[in-house]
Amino acid sequence: MAGTPADLKQAQEMKEIWLEQGLDRVDIVGYDVLLSYPEDNDPSVIKLFAGIENTIMTCNLSNVIIGSSILRNFEL
Repeated sequence: MAGTPADLKQAQEMKEIWLEQGLDRVDIVGYDVLLSYPEDNDPSVIKLFAGIENTIMTCNLSNVIIGSSILRNFEL
């Protein structure tokens, strides 16, 4: 989730990778945002409806932390 220590670690890894790949400068900038964190026993979902009671699609929200080794092997 945004704002966790894992997110900061991932941002720092991305910064290092981008600098290694030749960017002159990479800044990590903090900002305030309102977030709602889901309860462990009541996770958030996104639903797409067609009409009032016809659910077309339901997506569970989850975060995947991408490892730096995957990012280092990514070519533009």
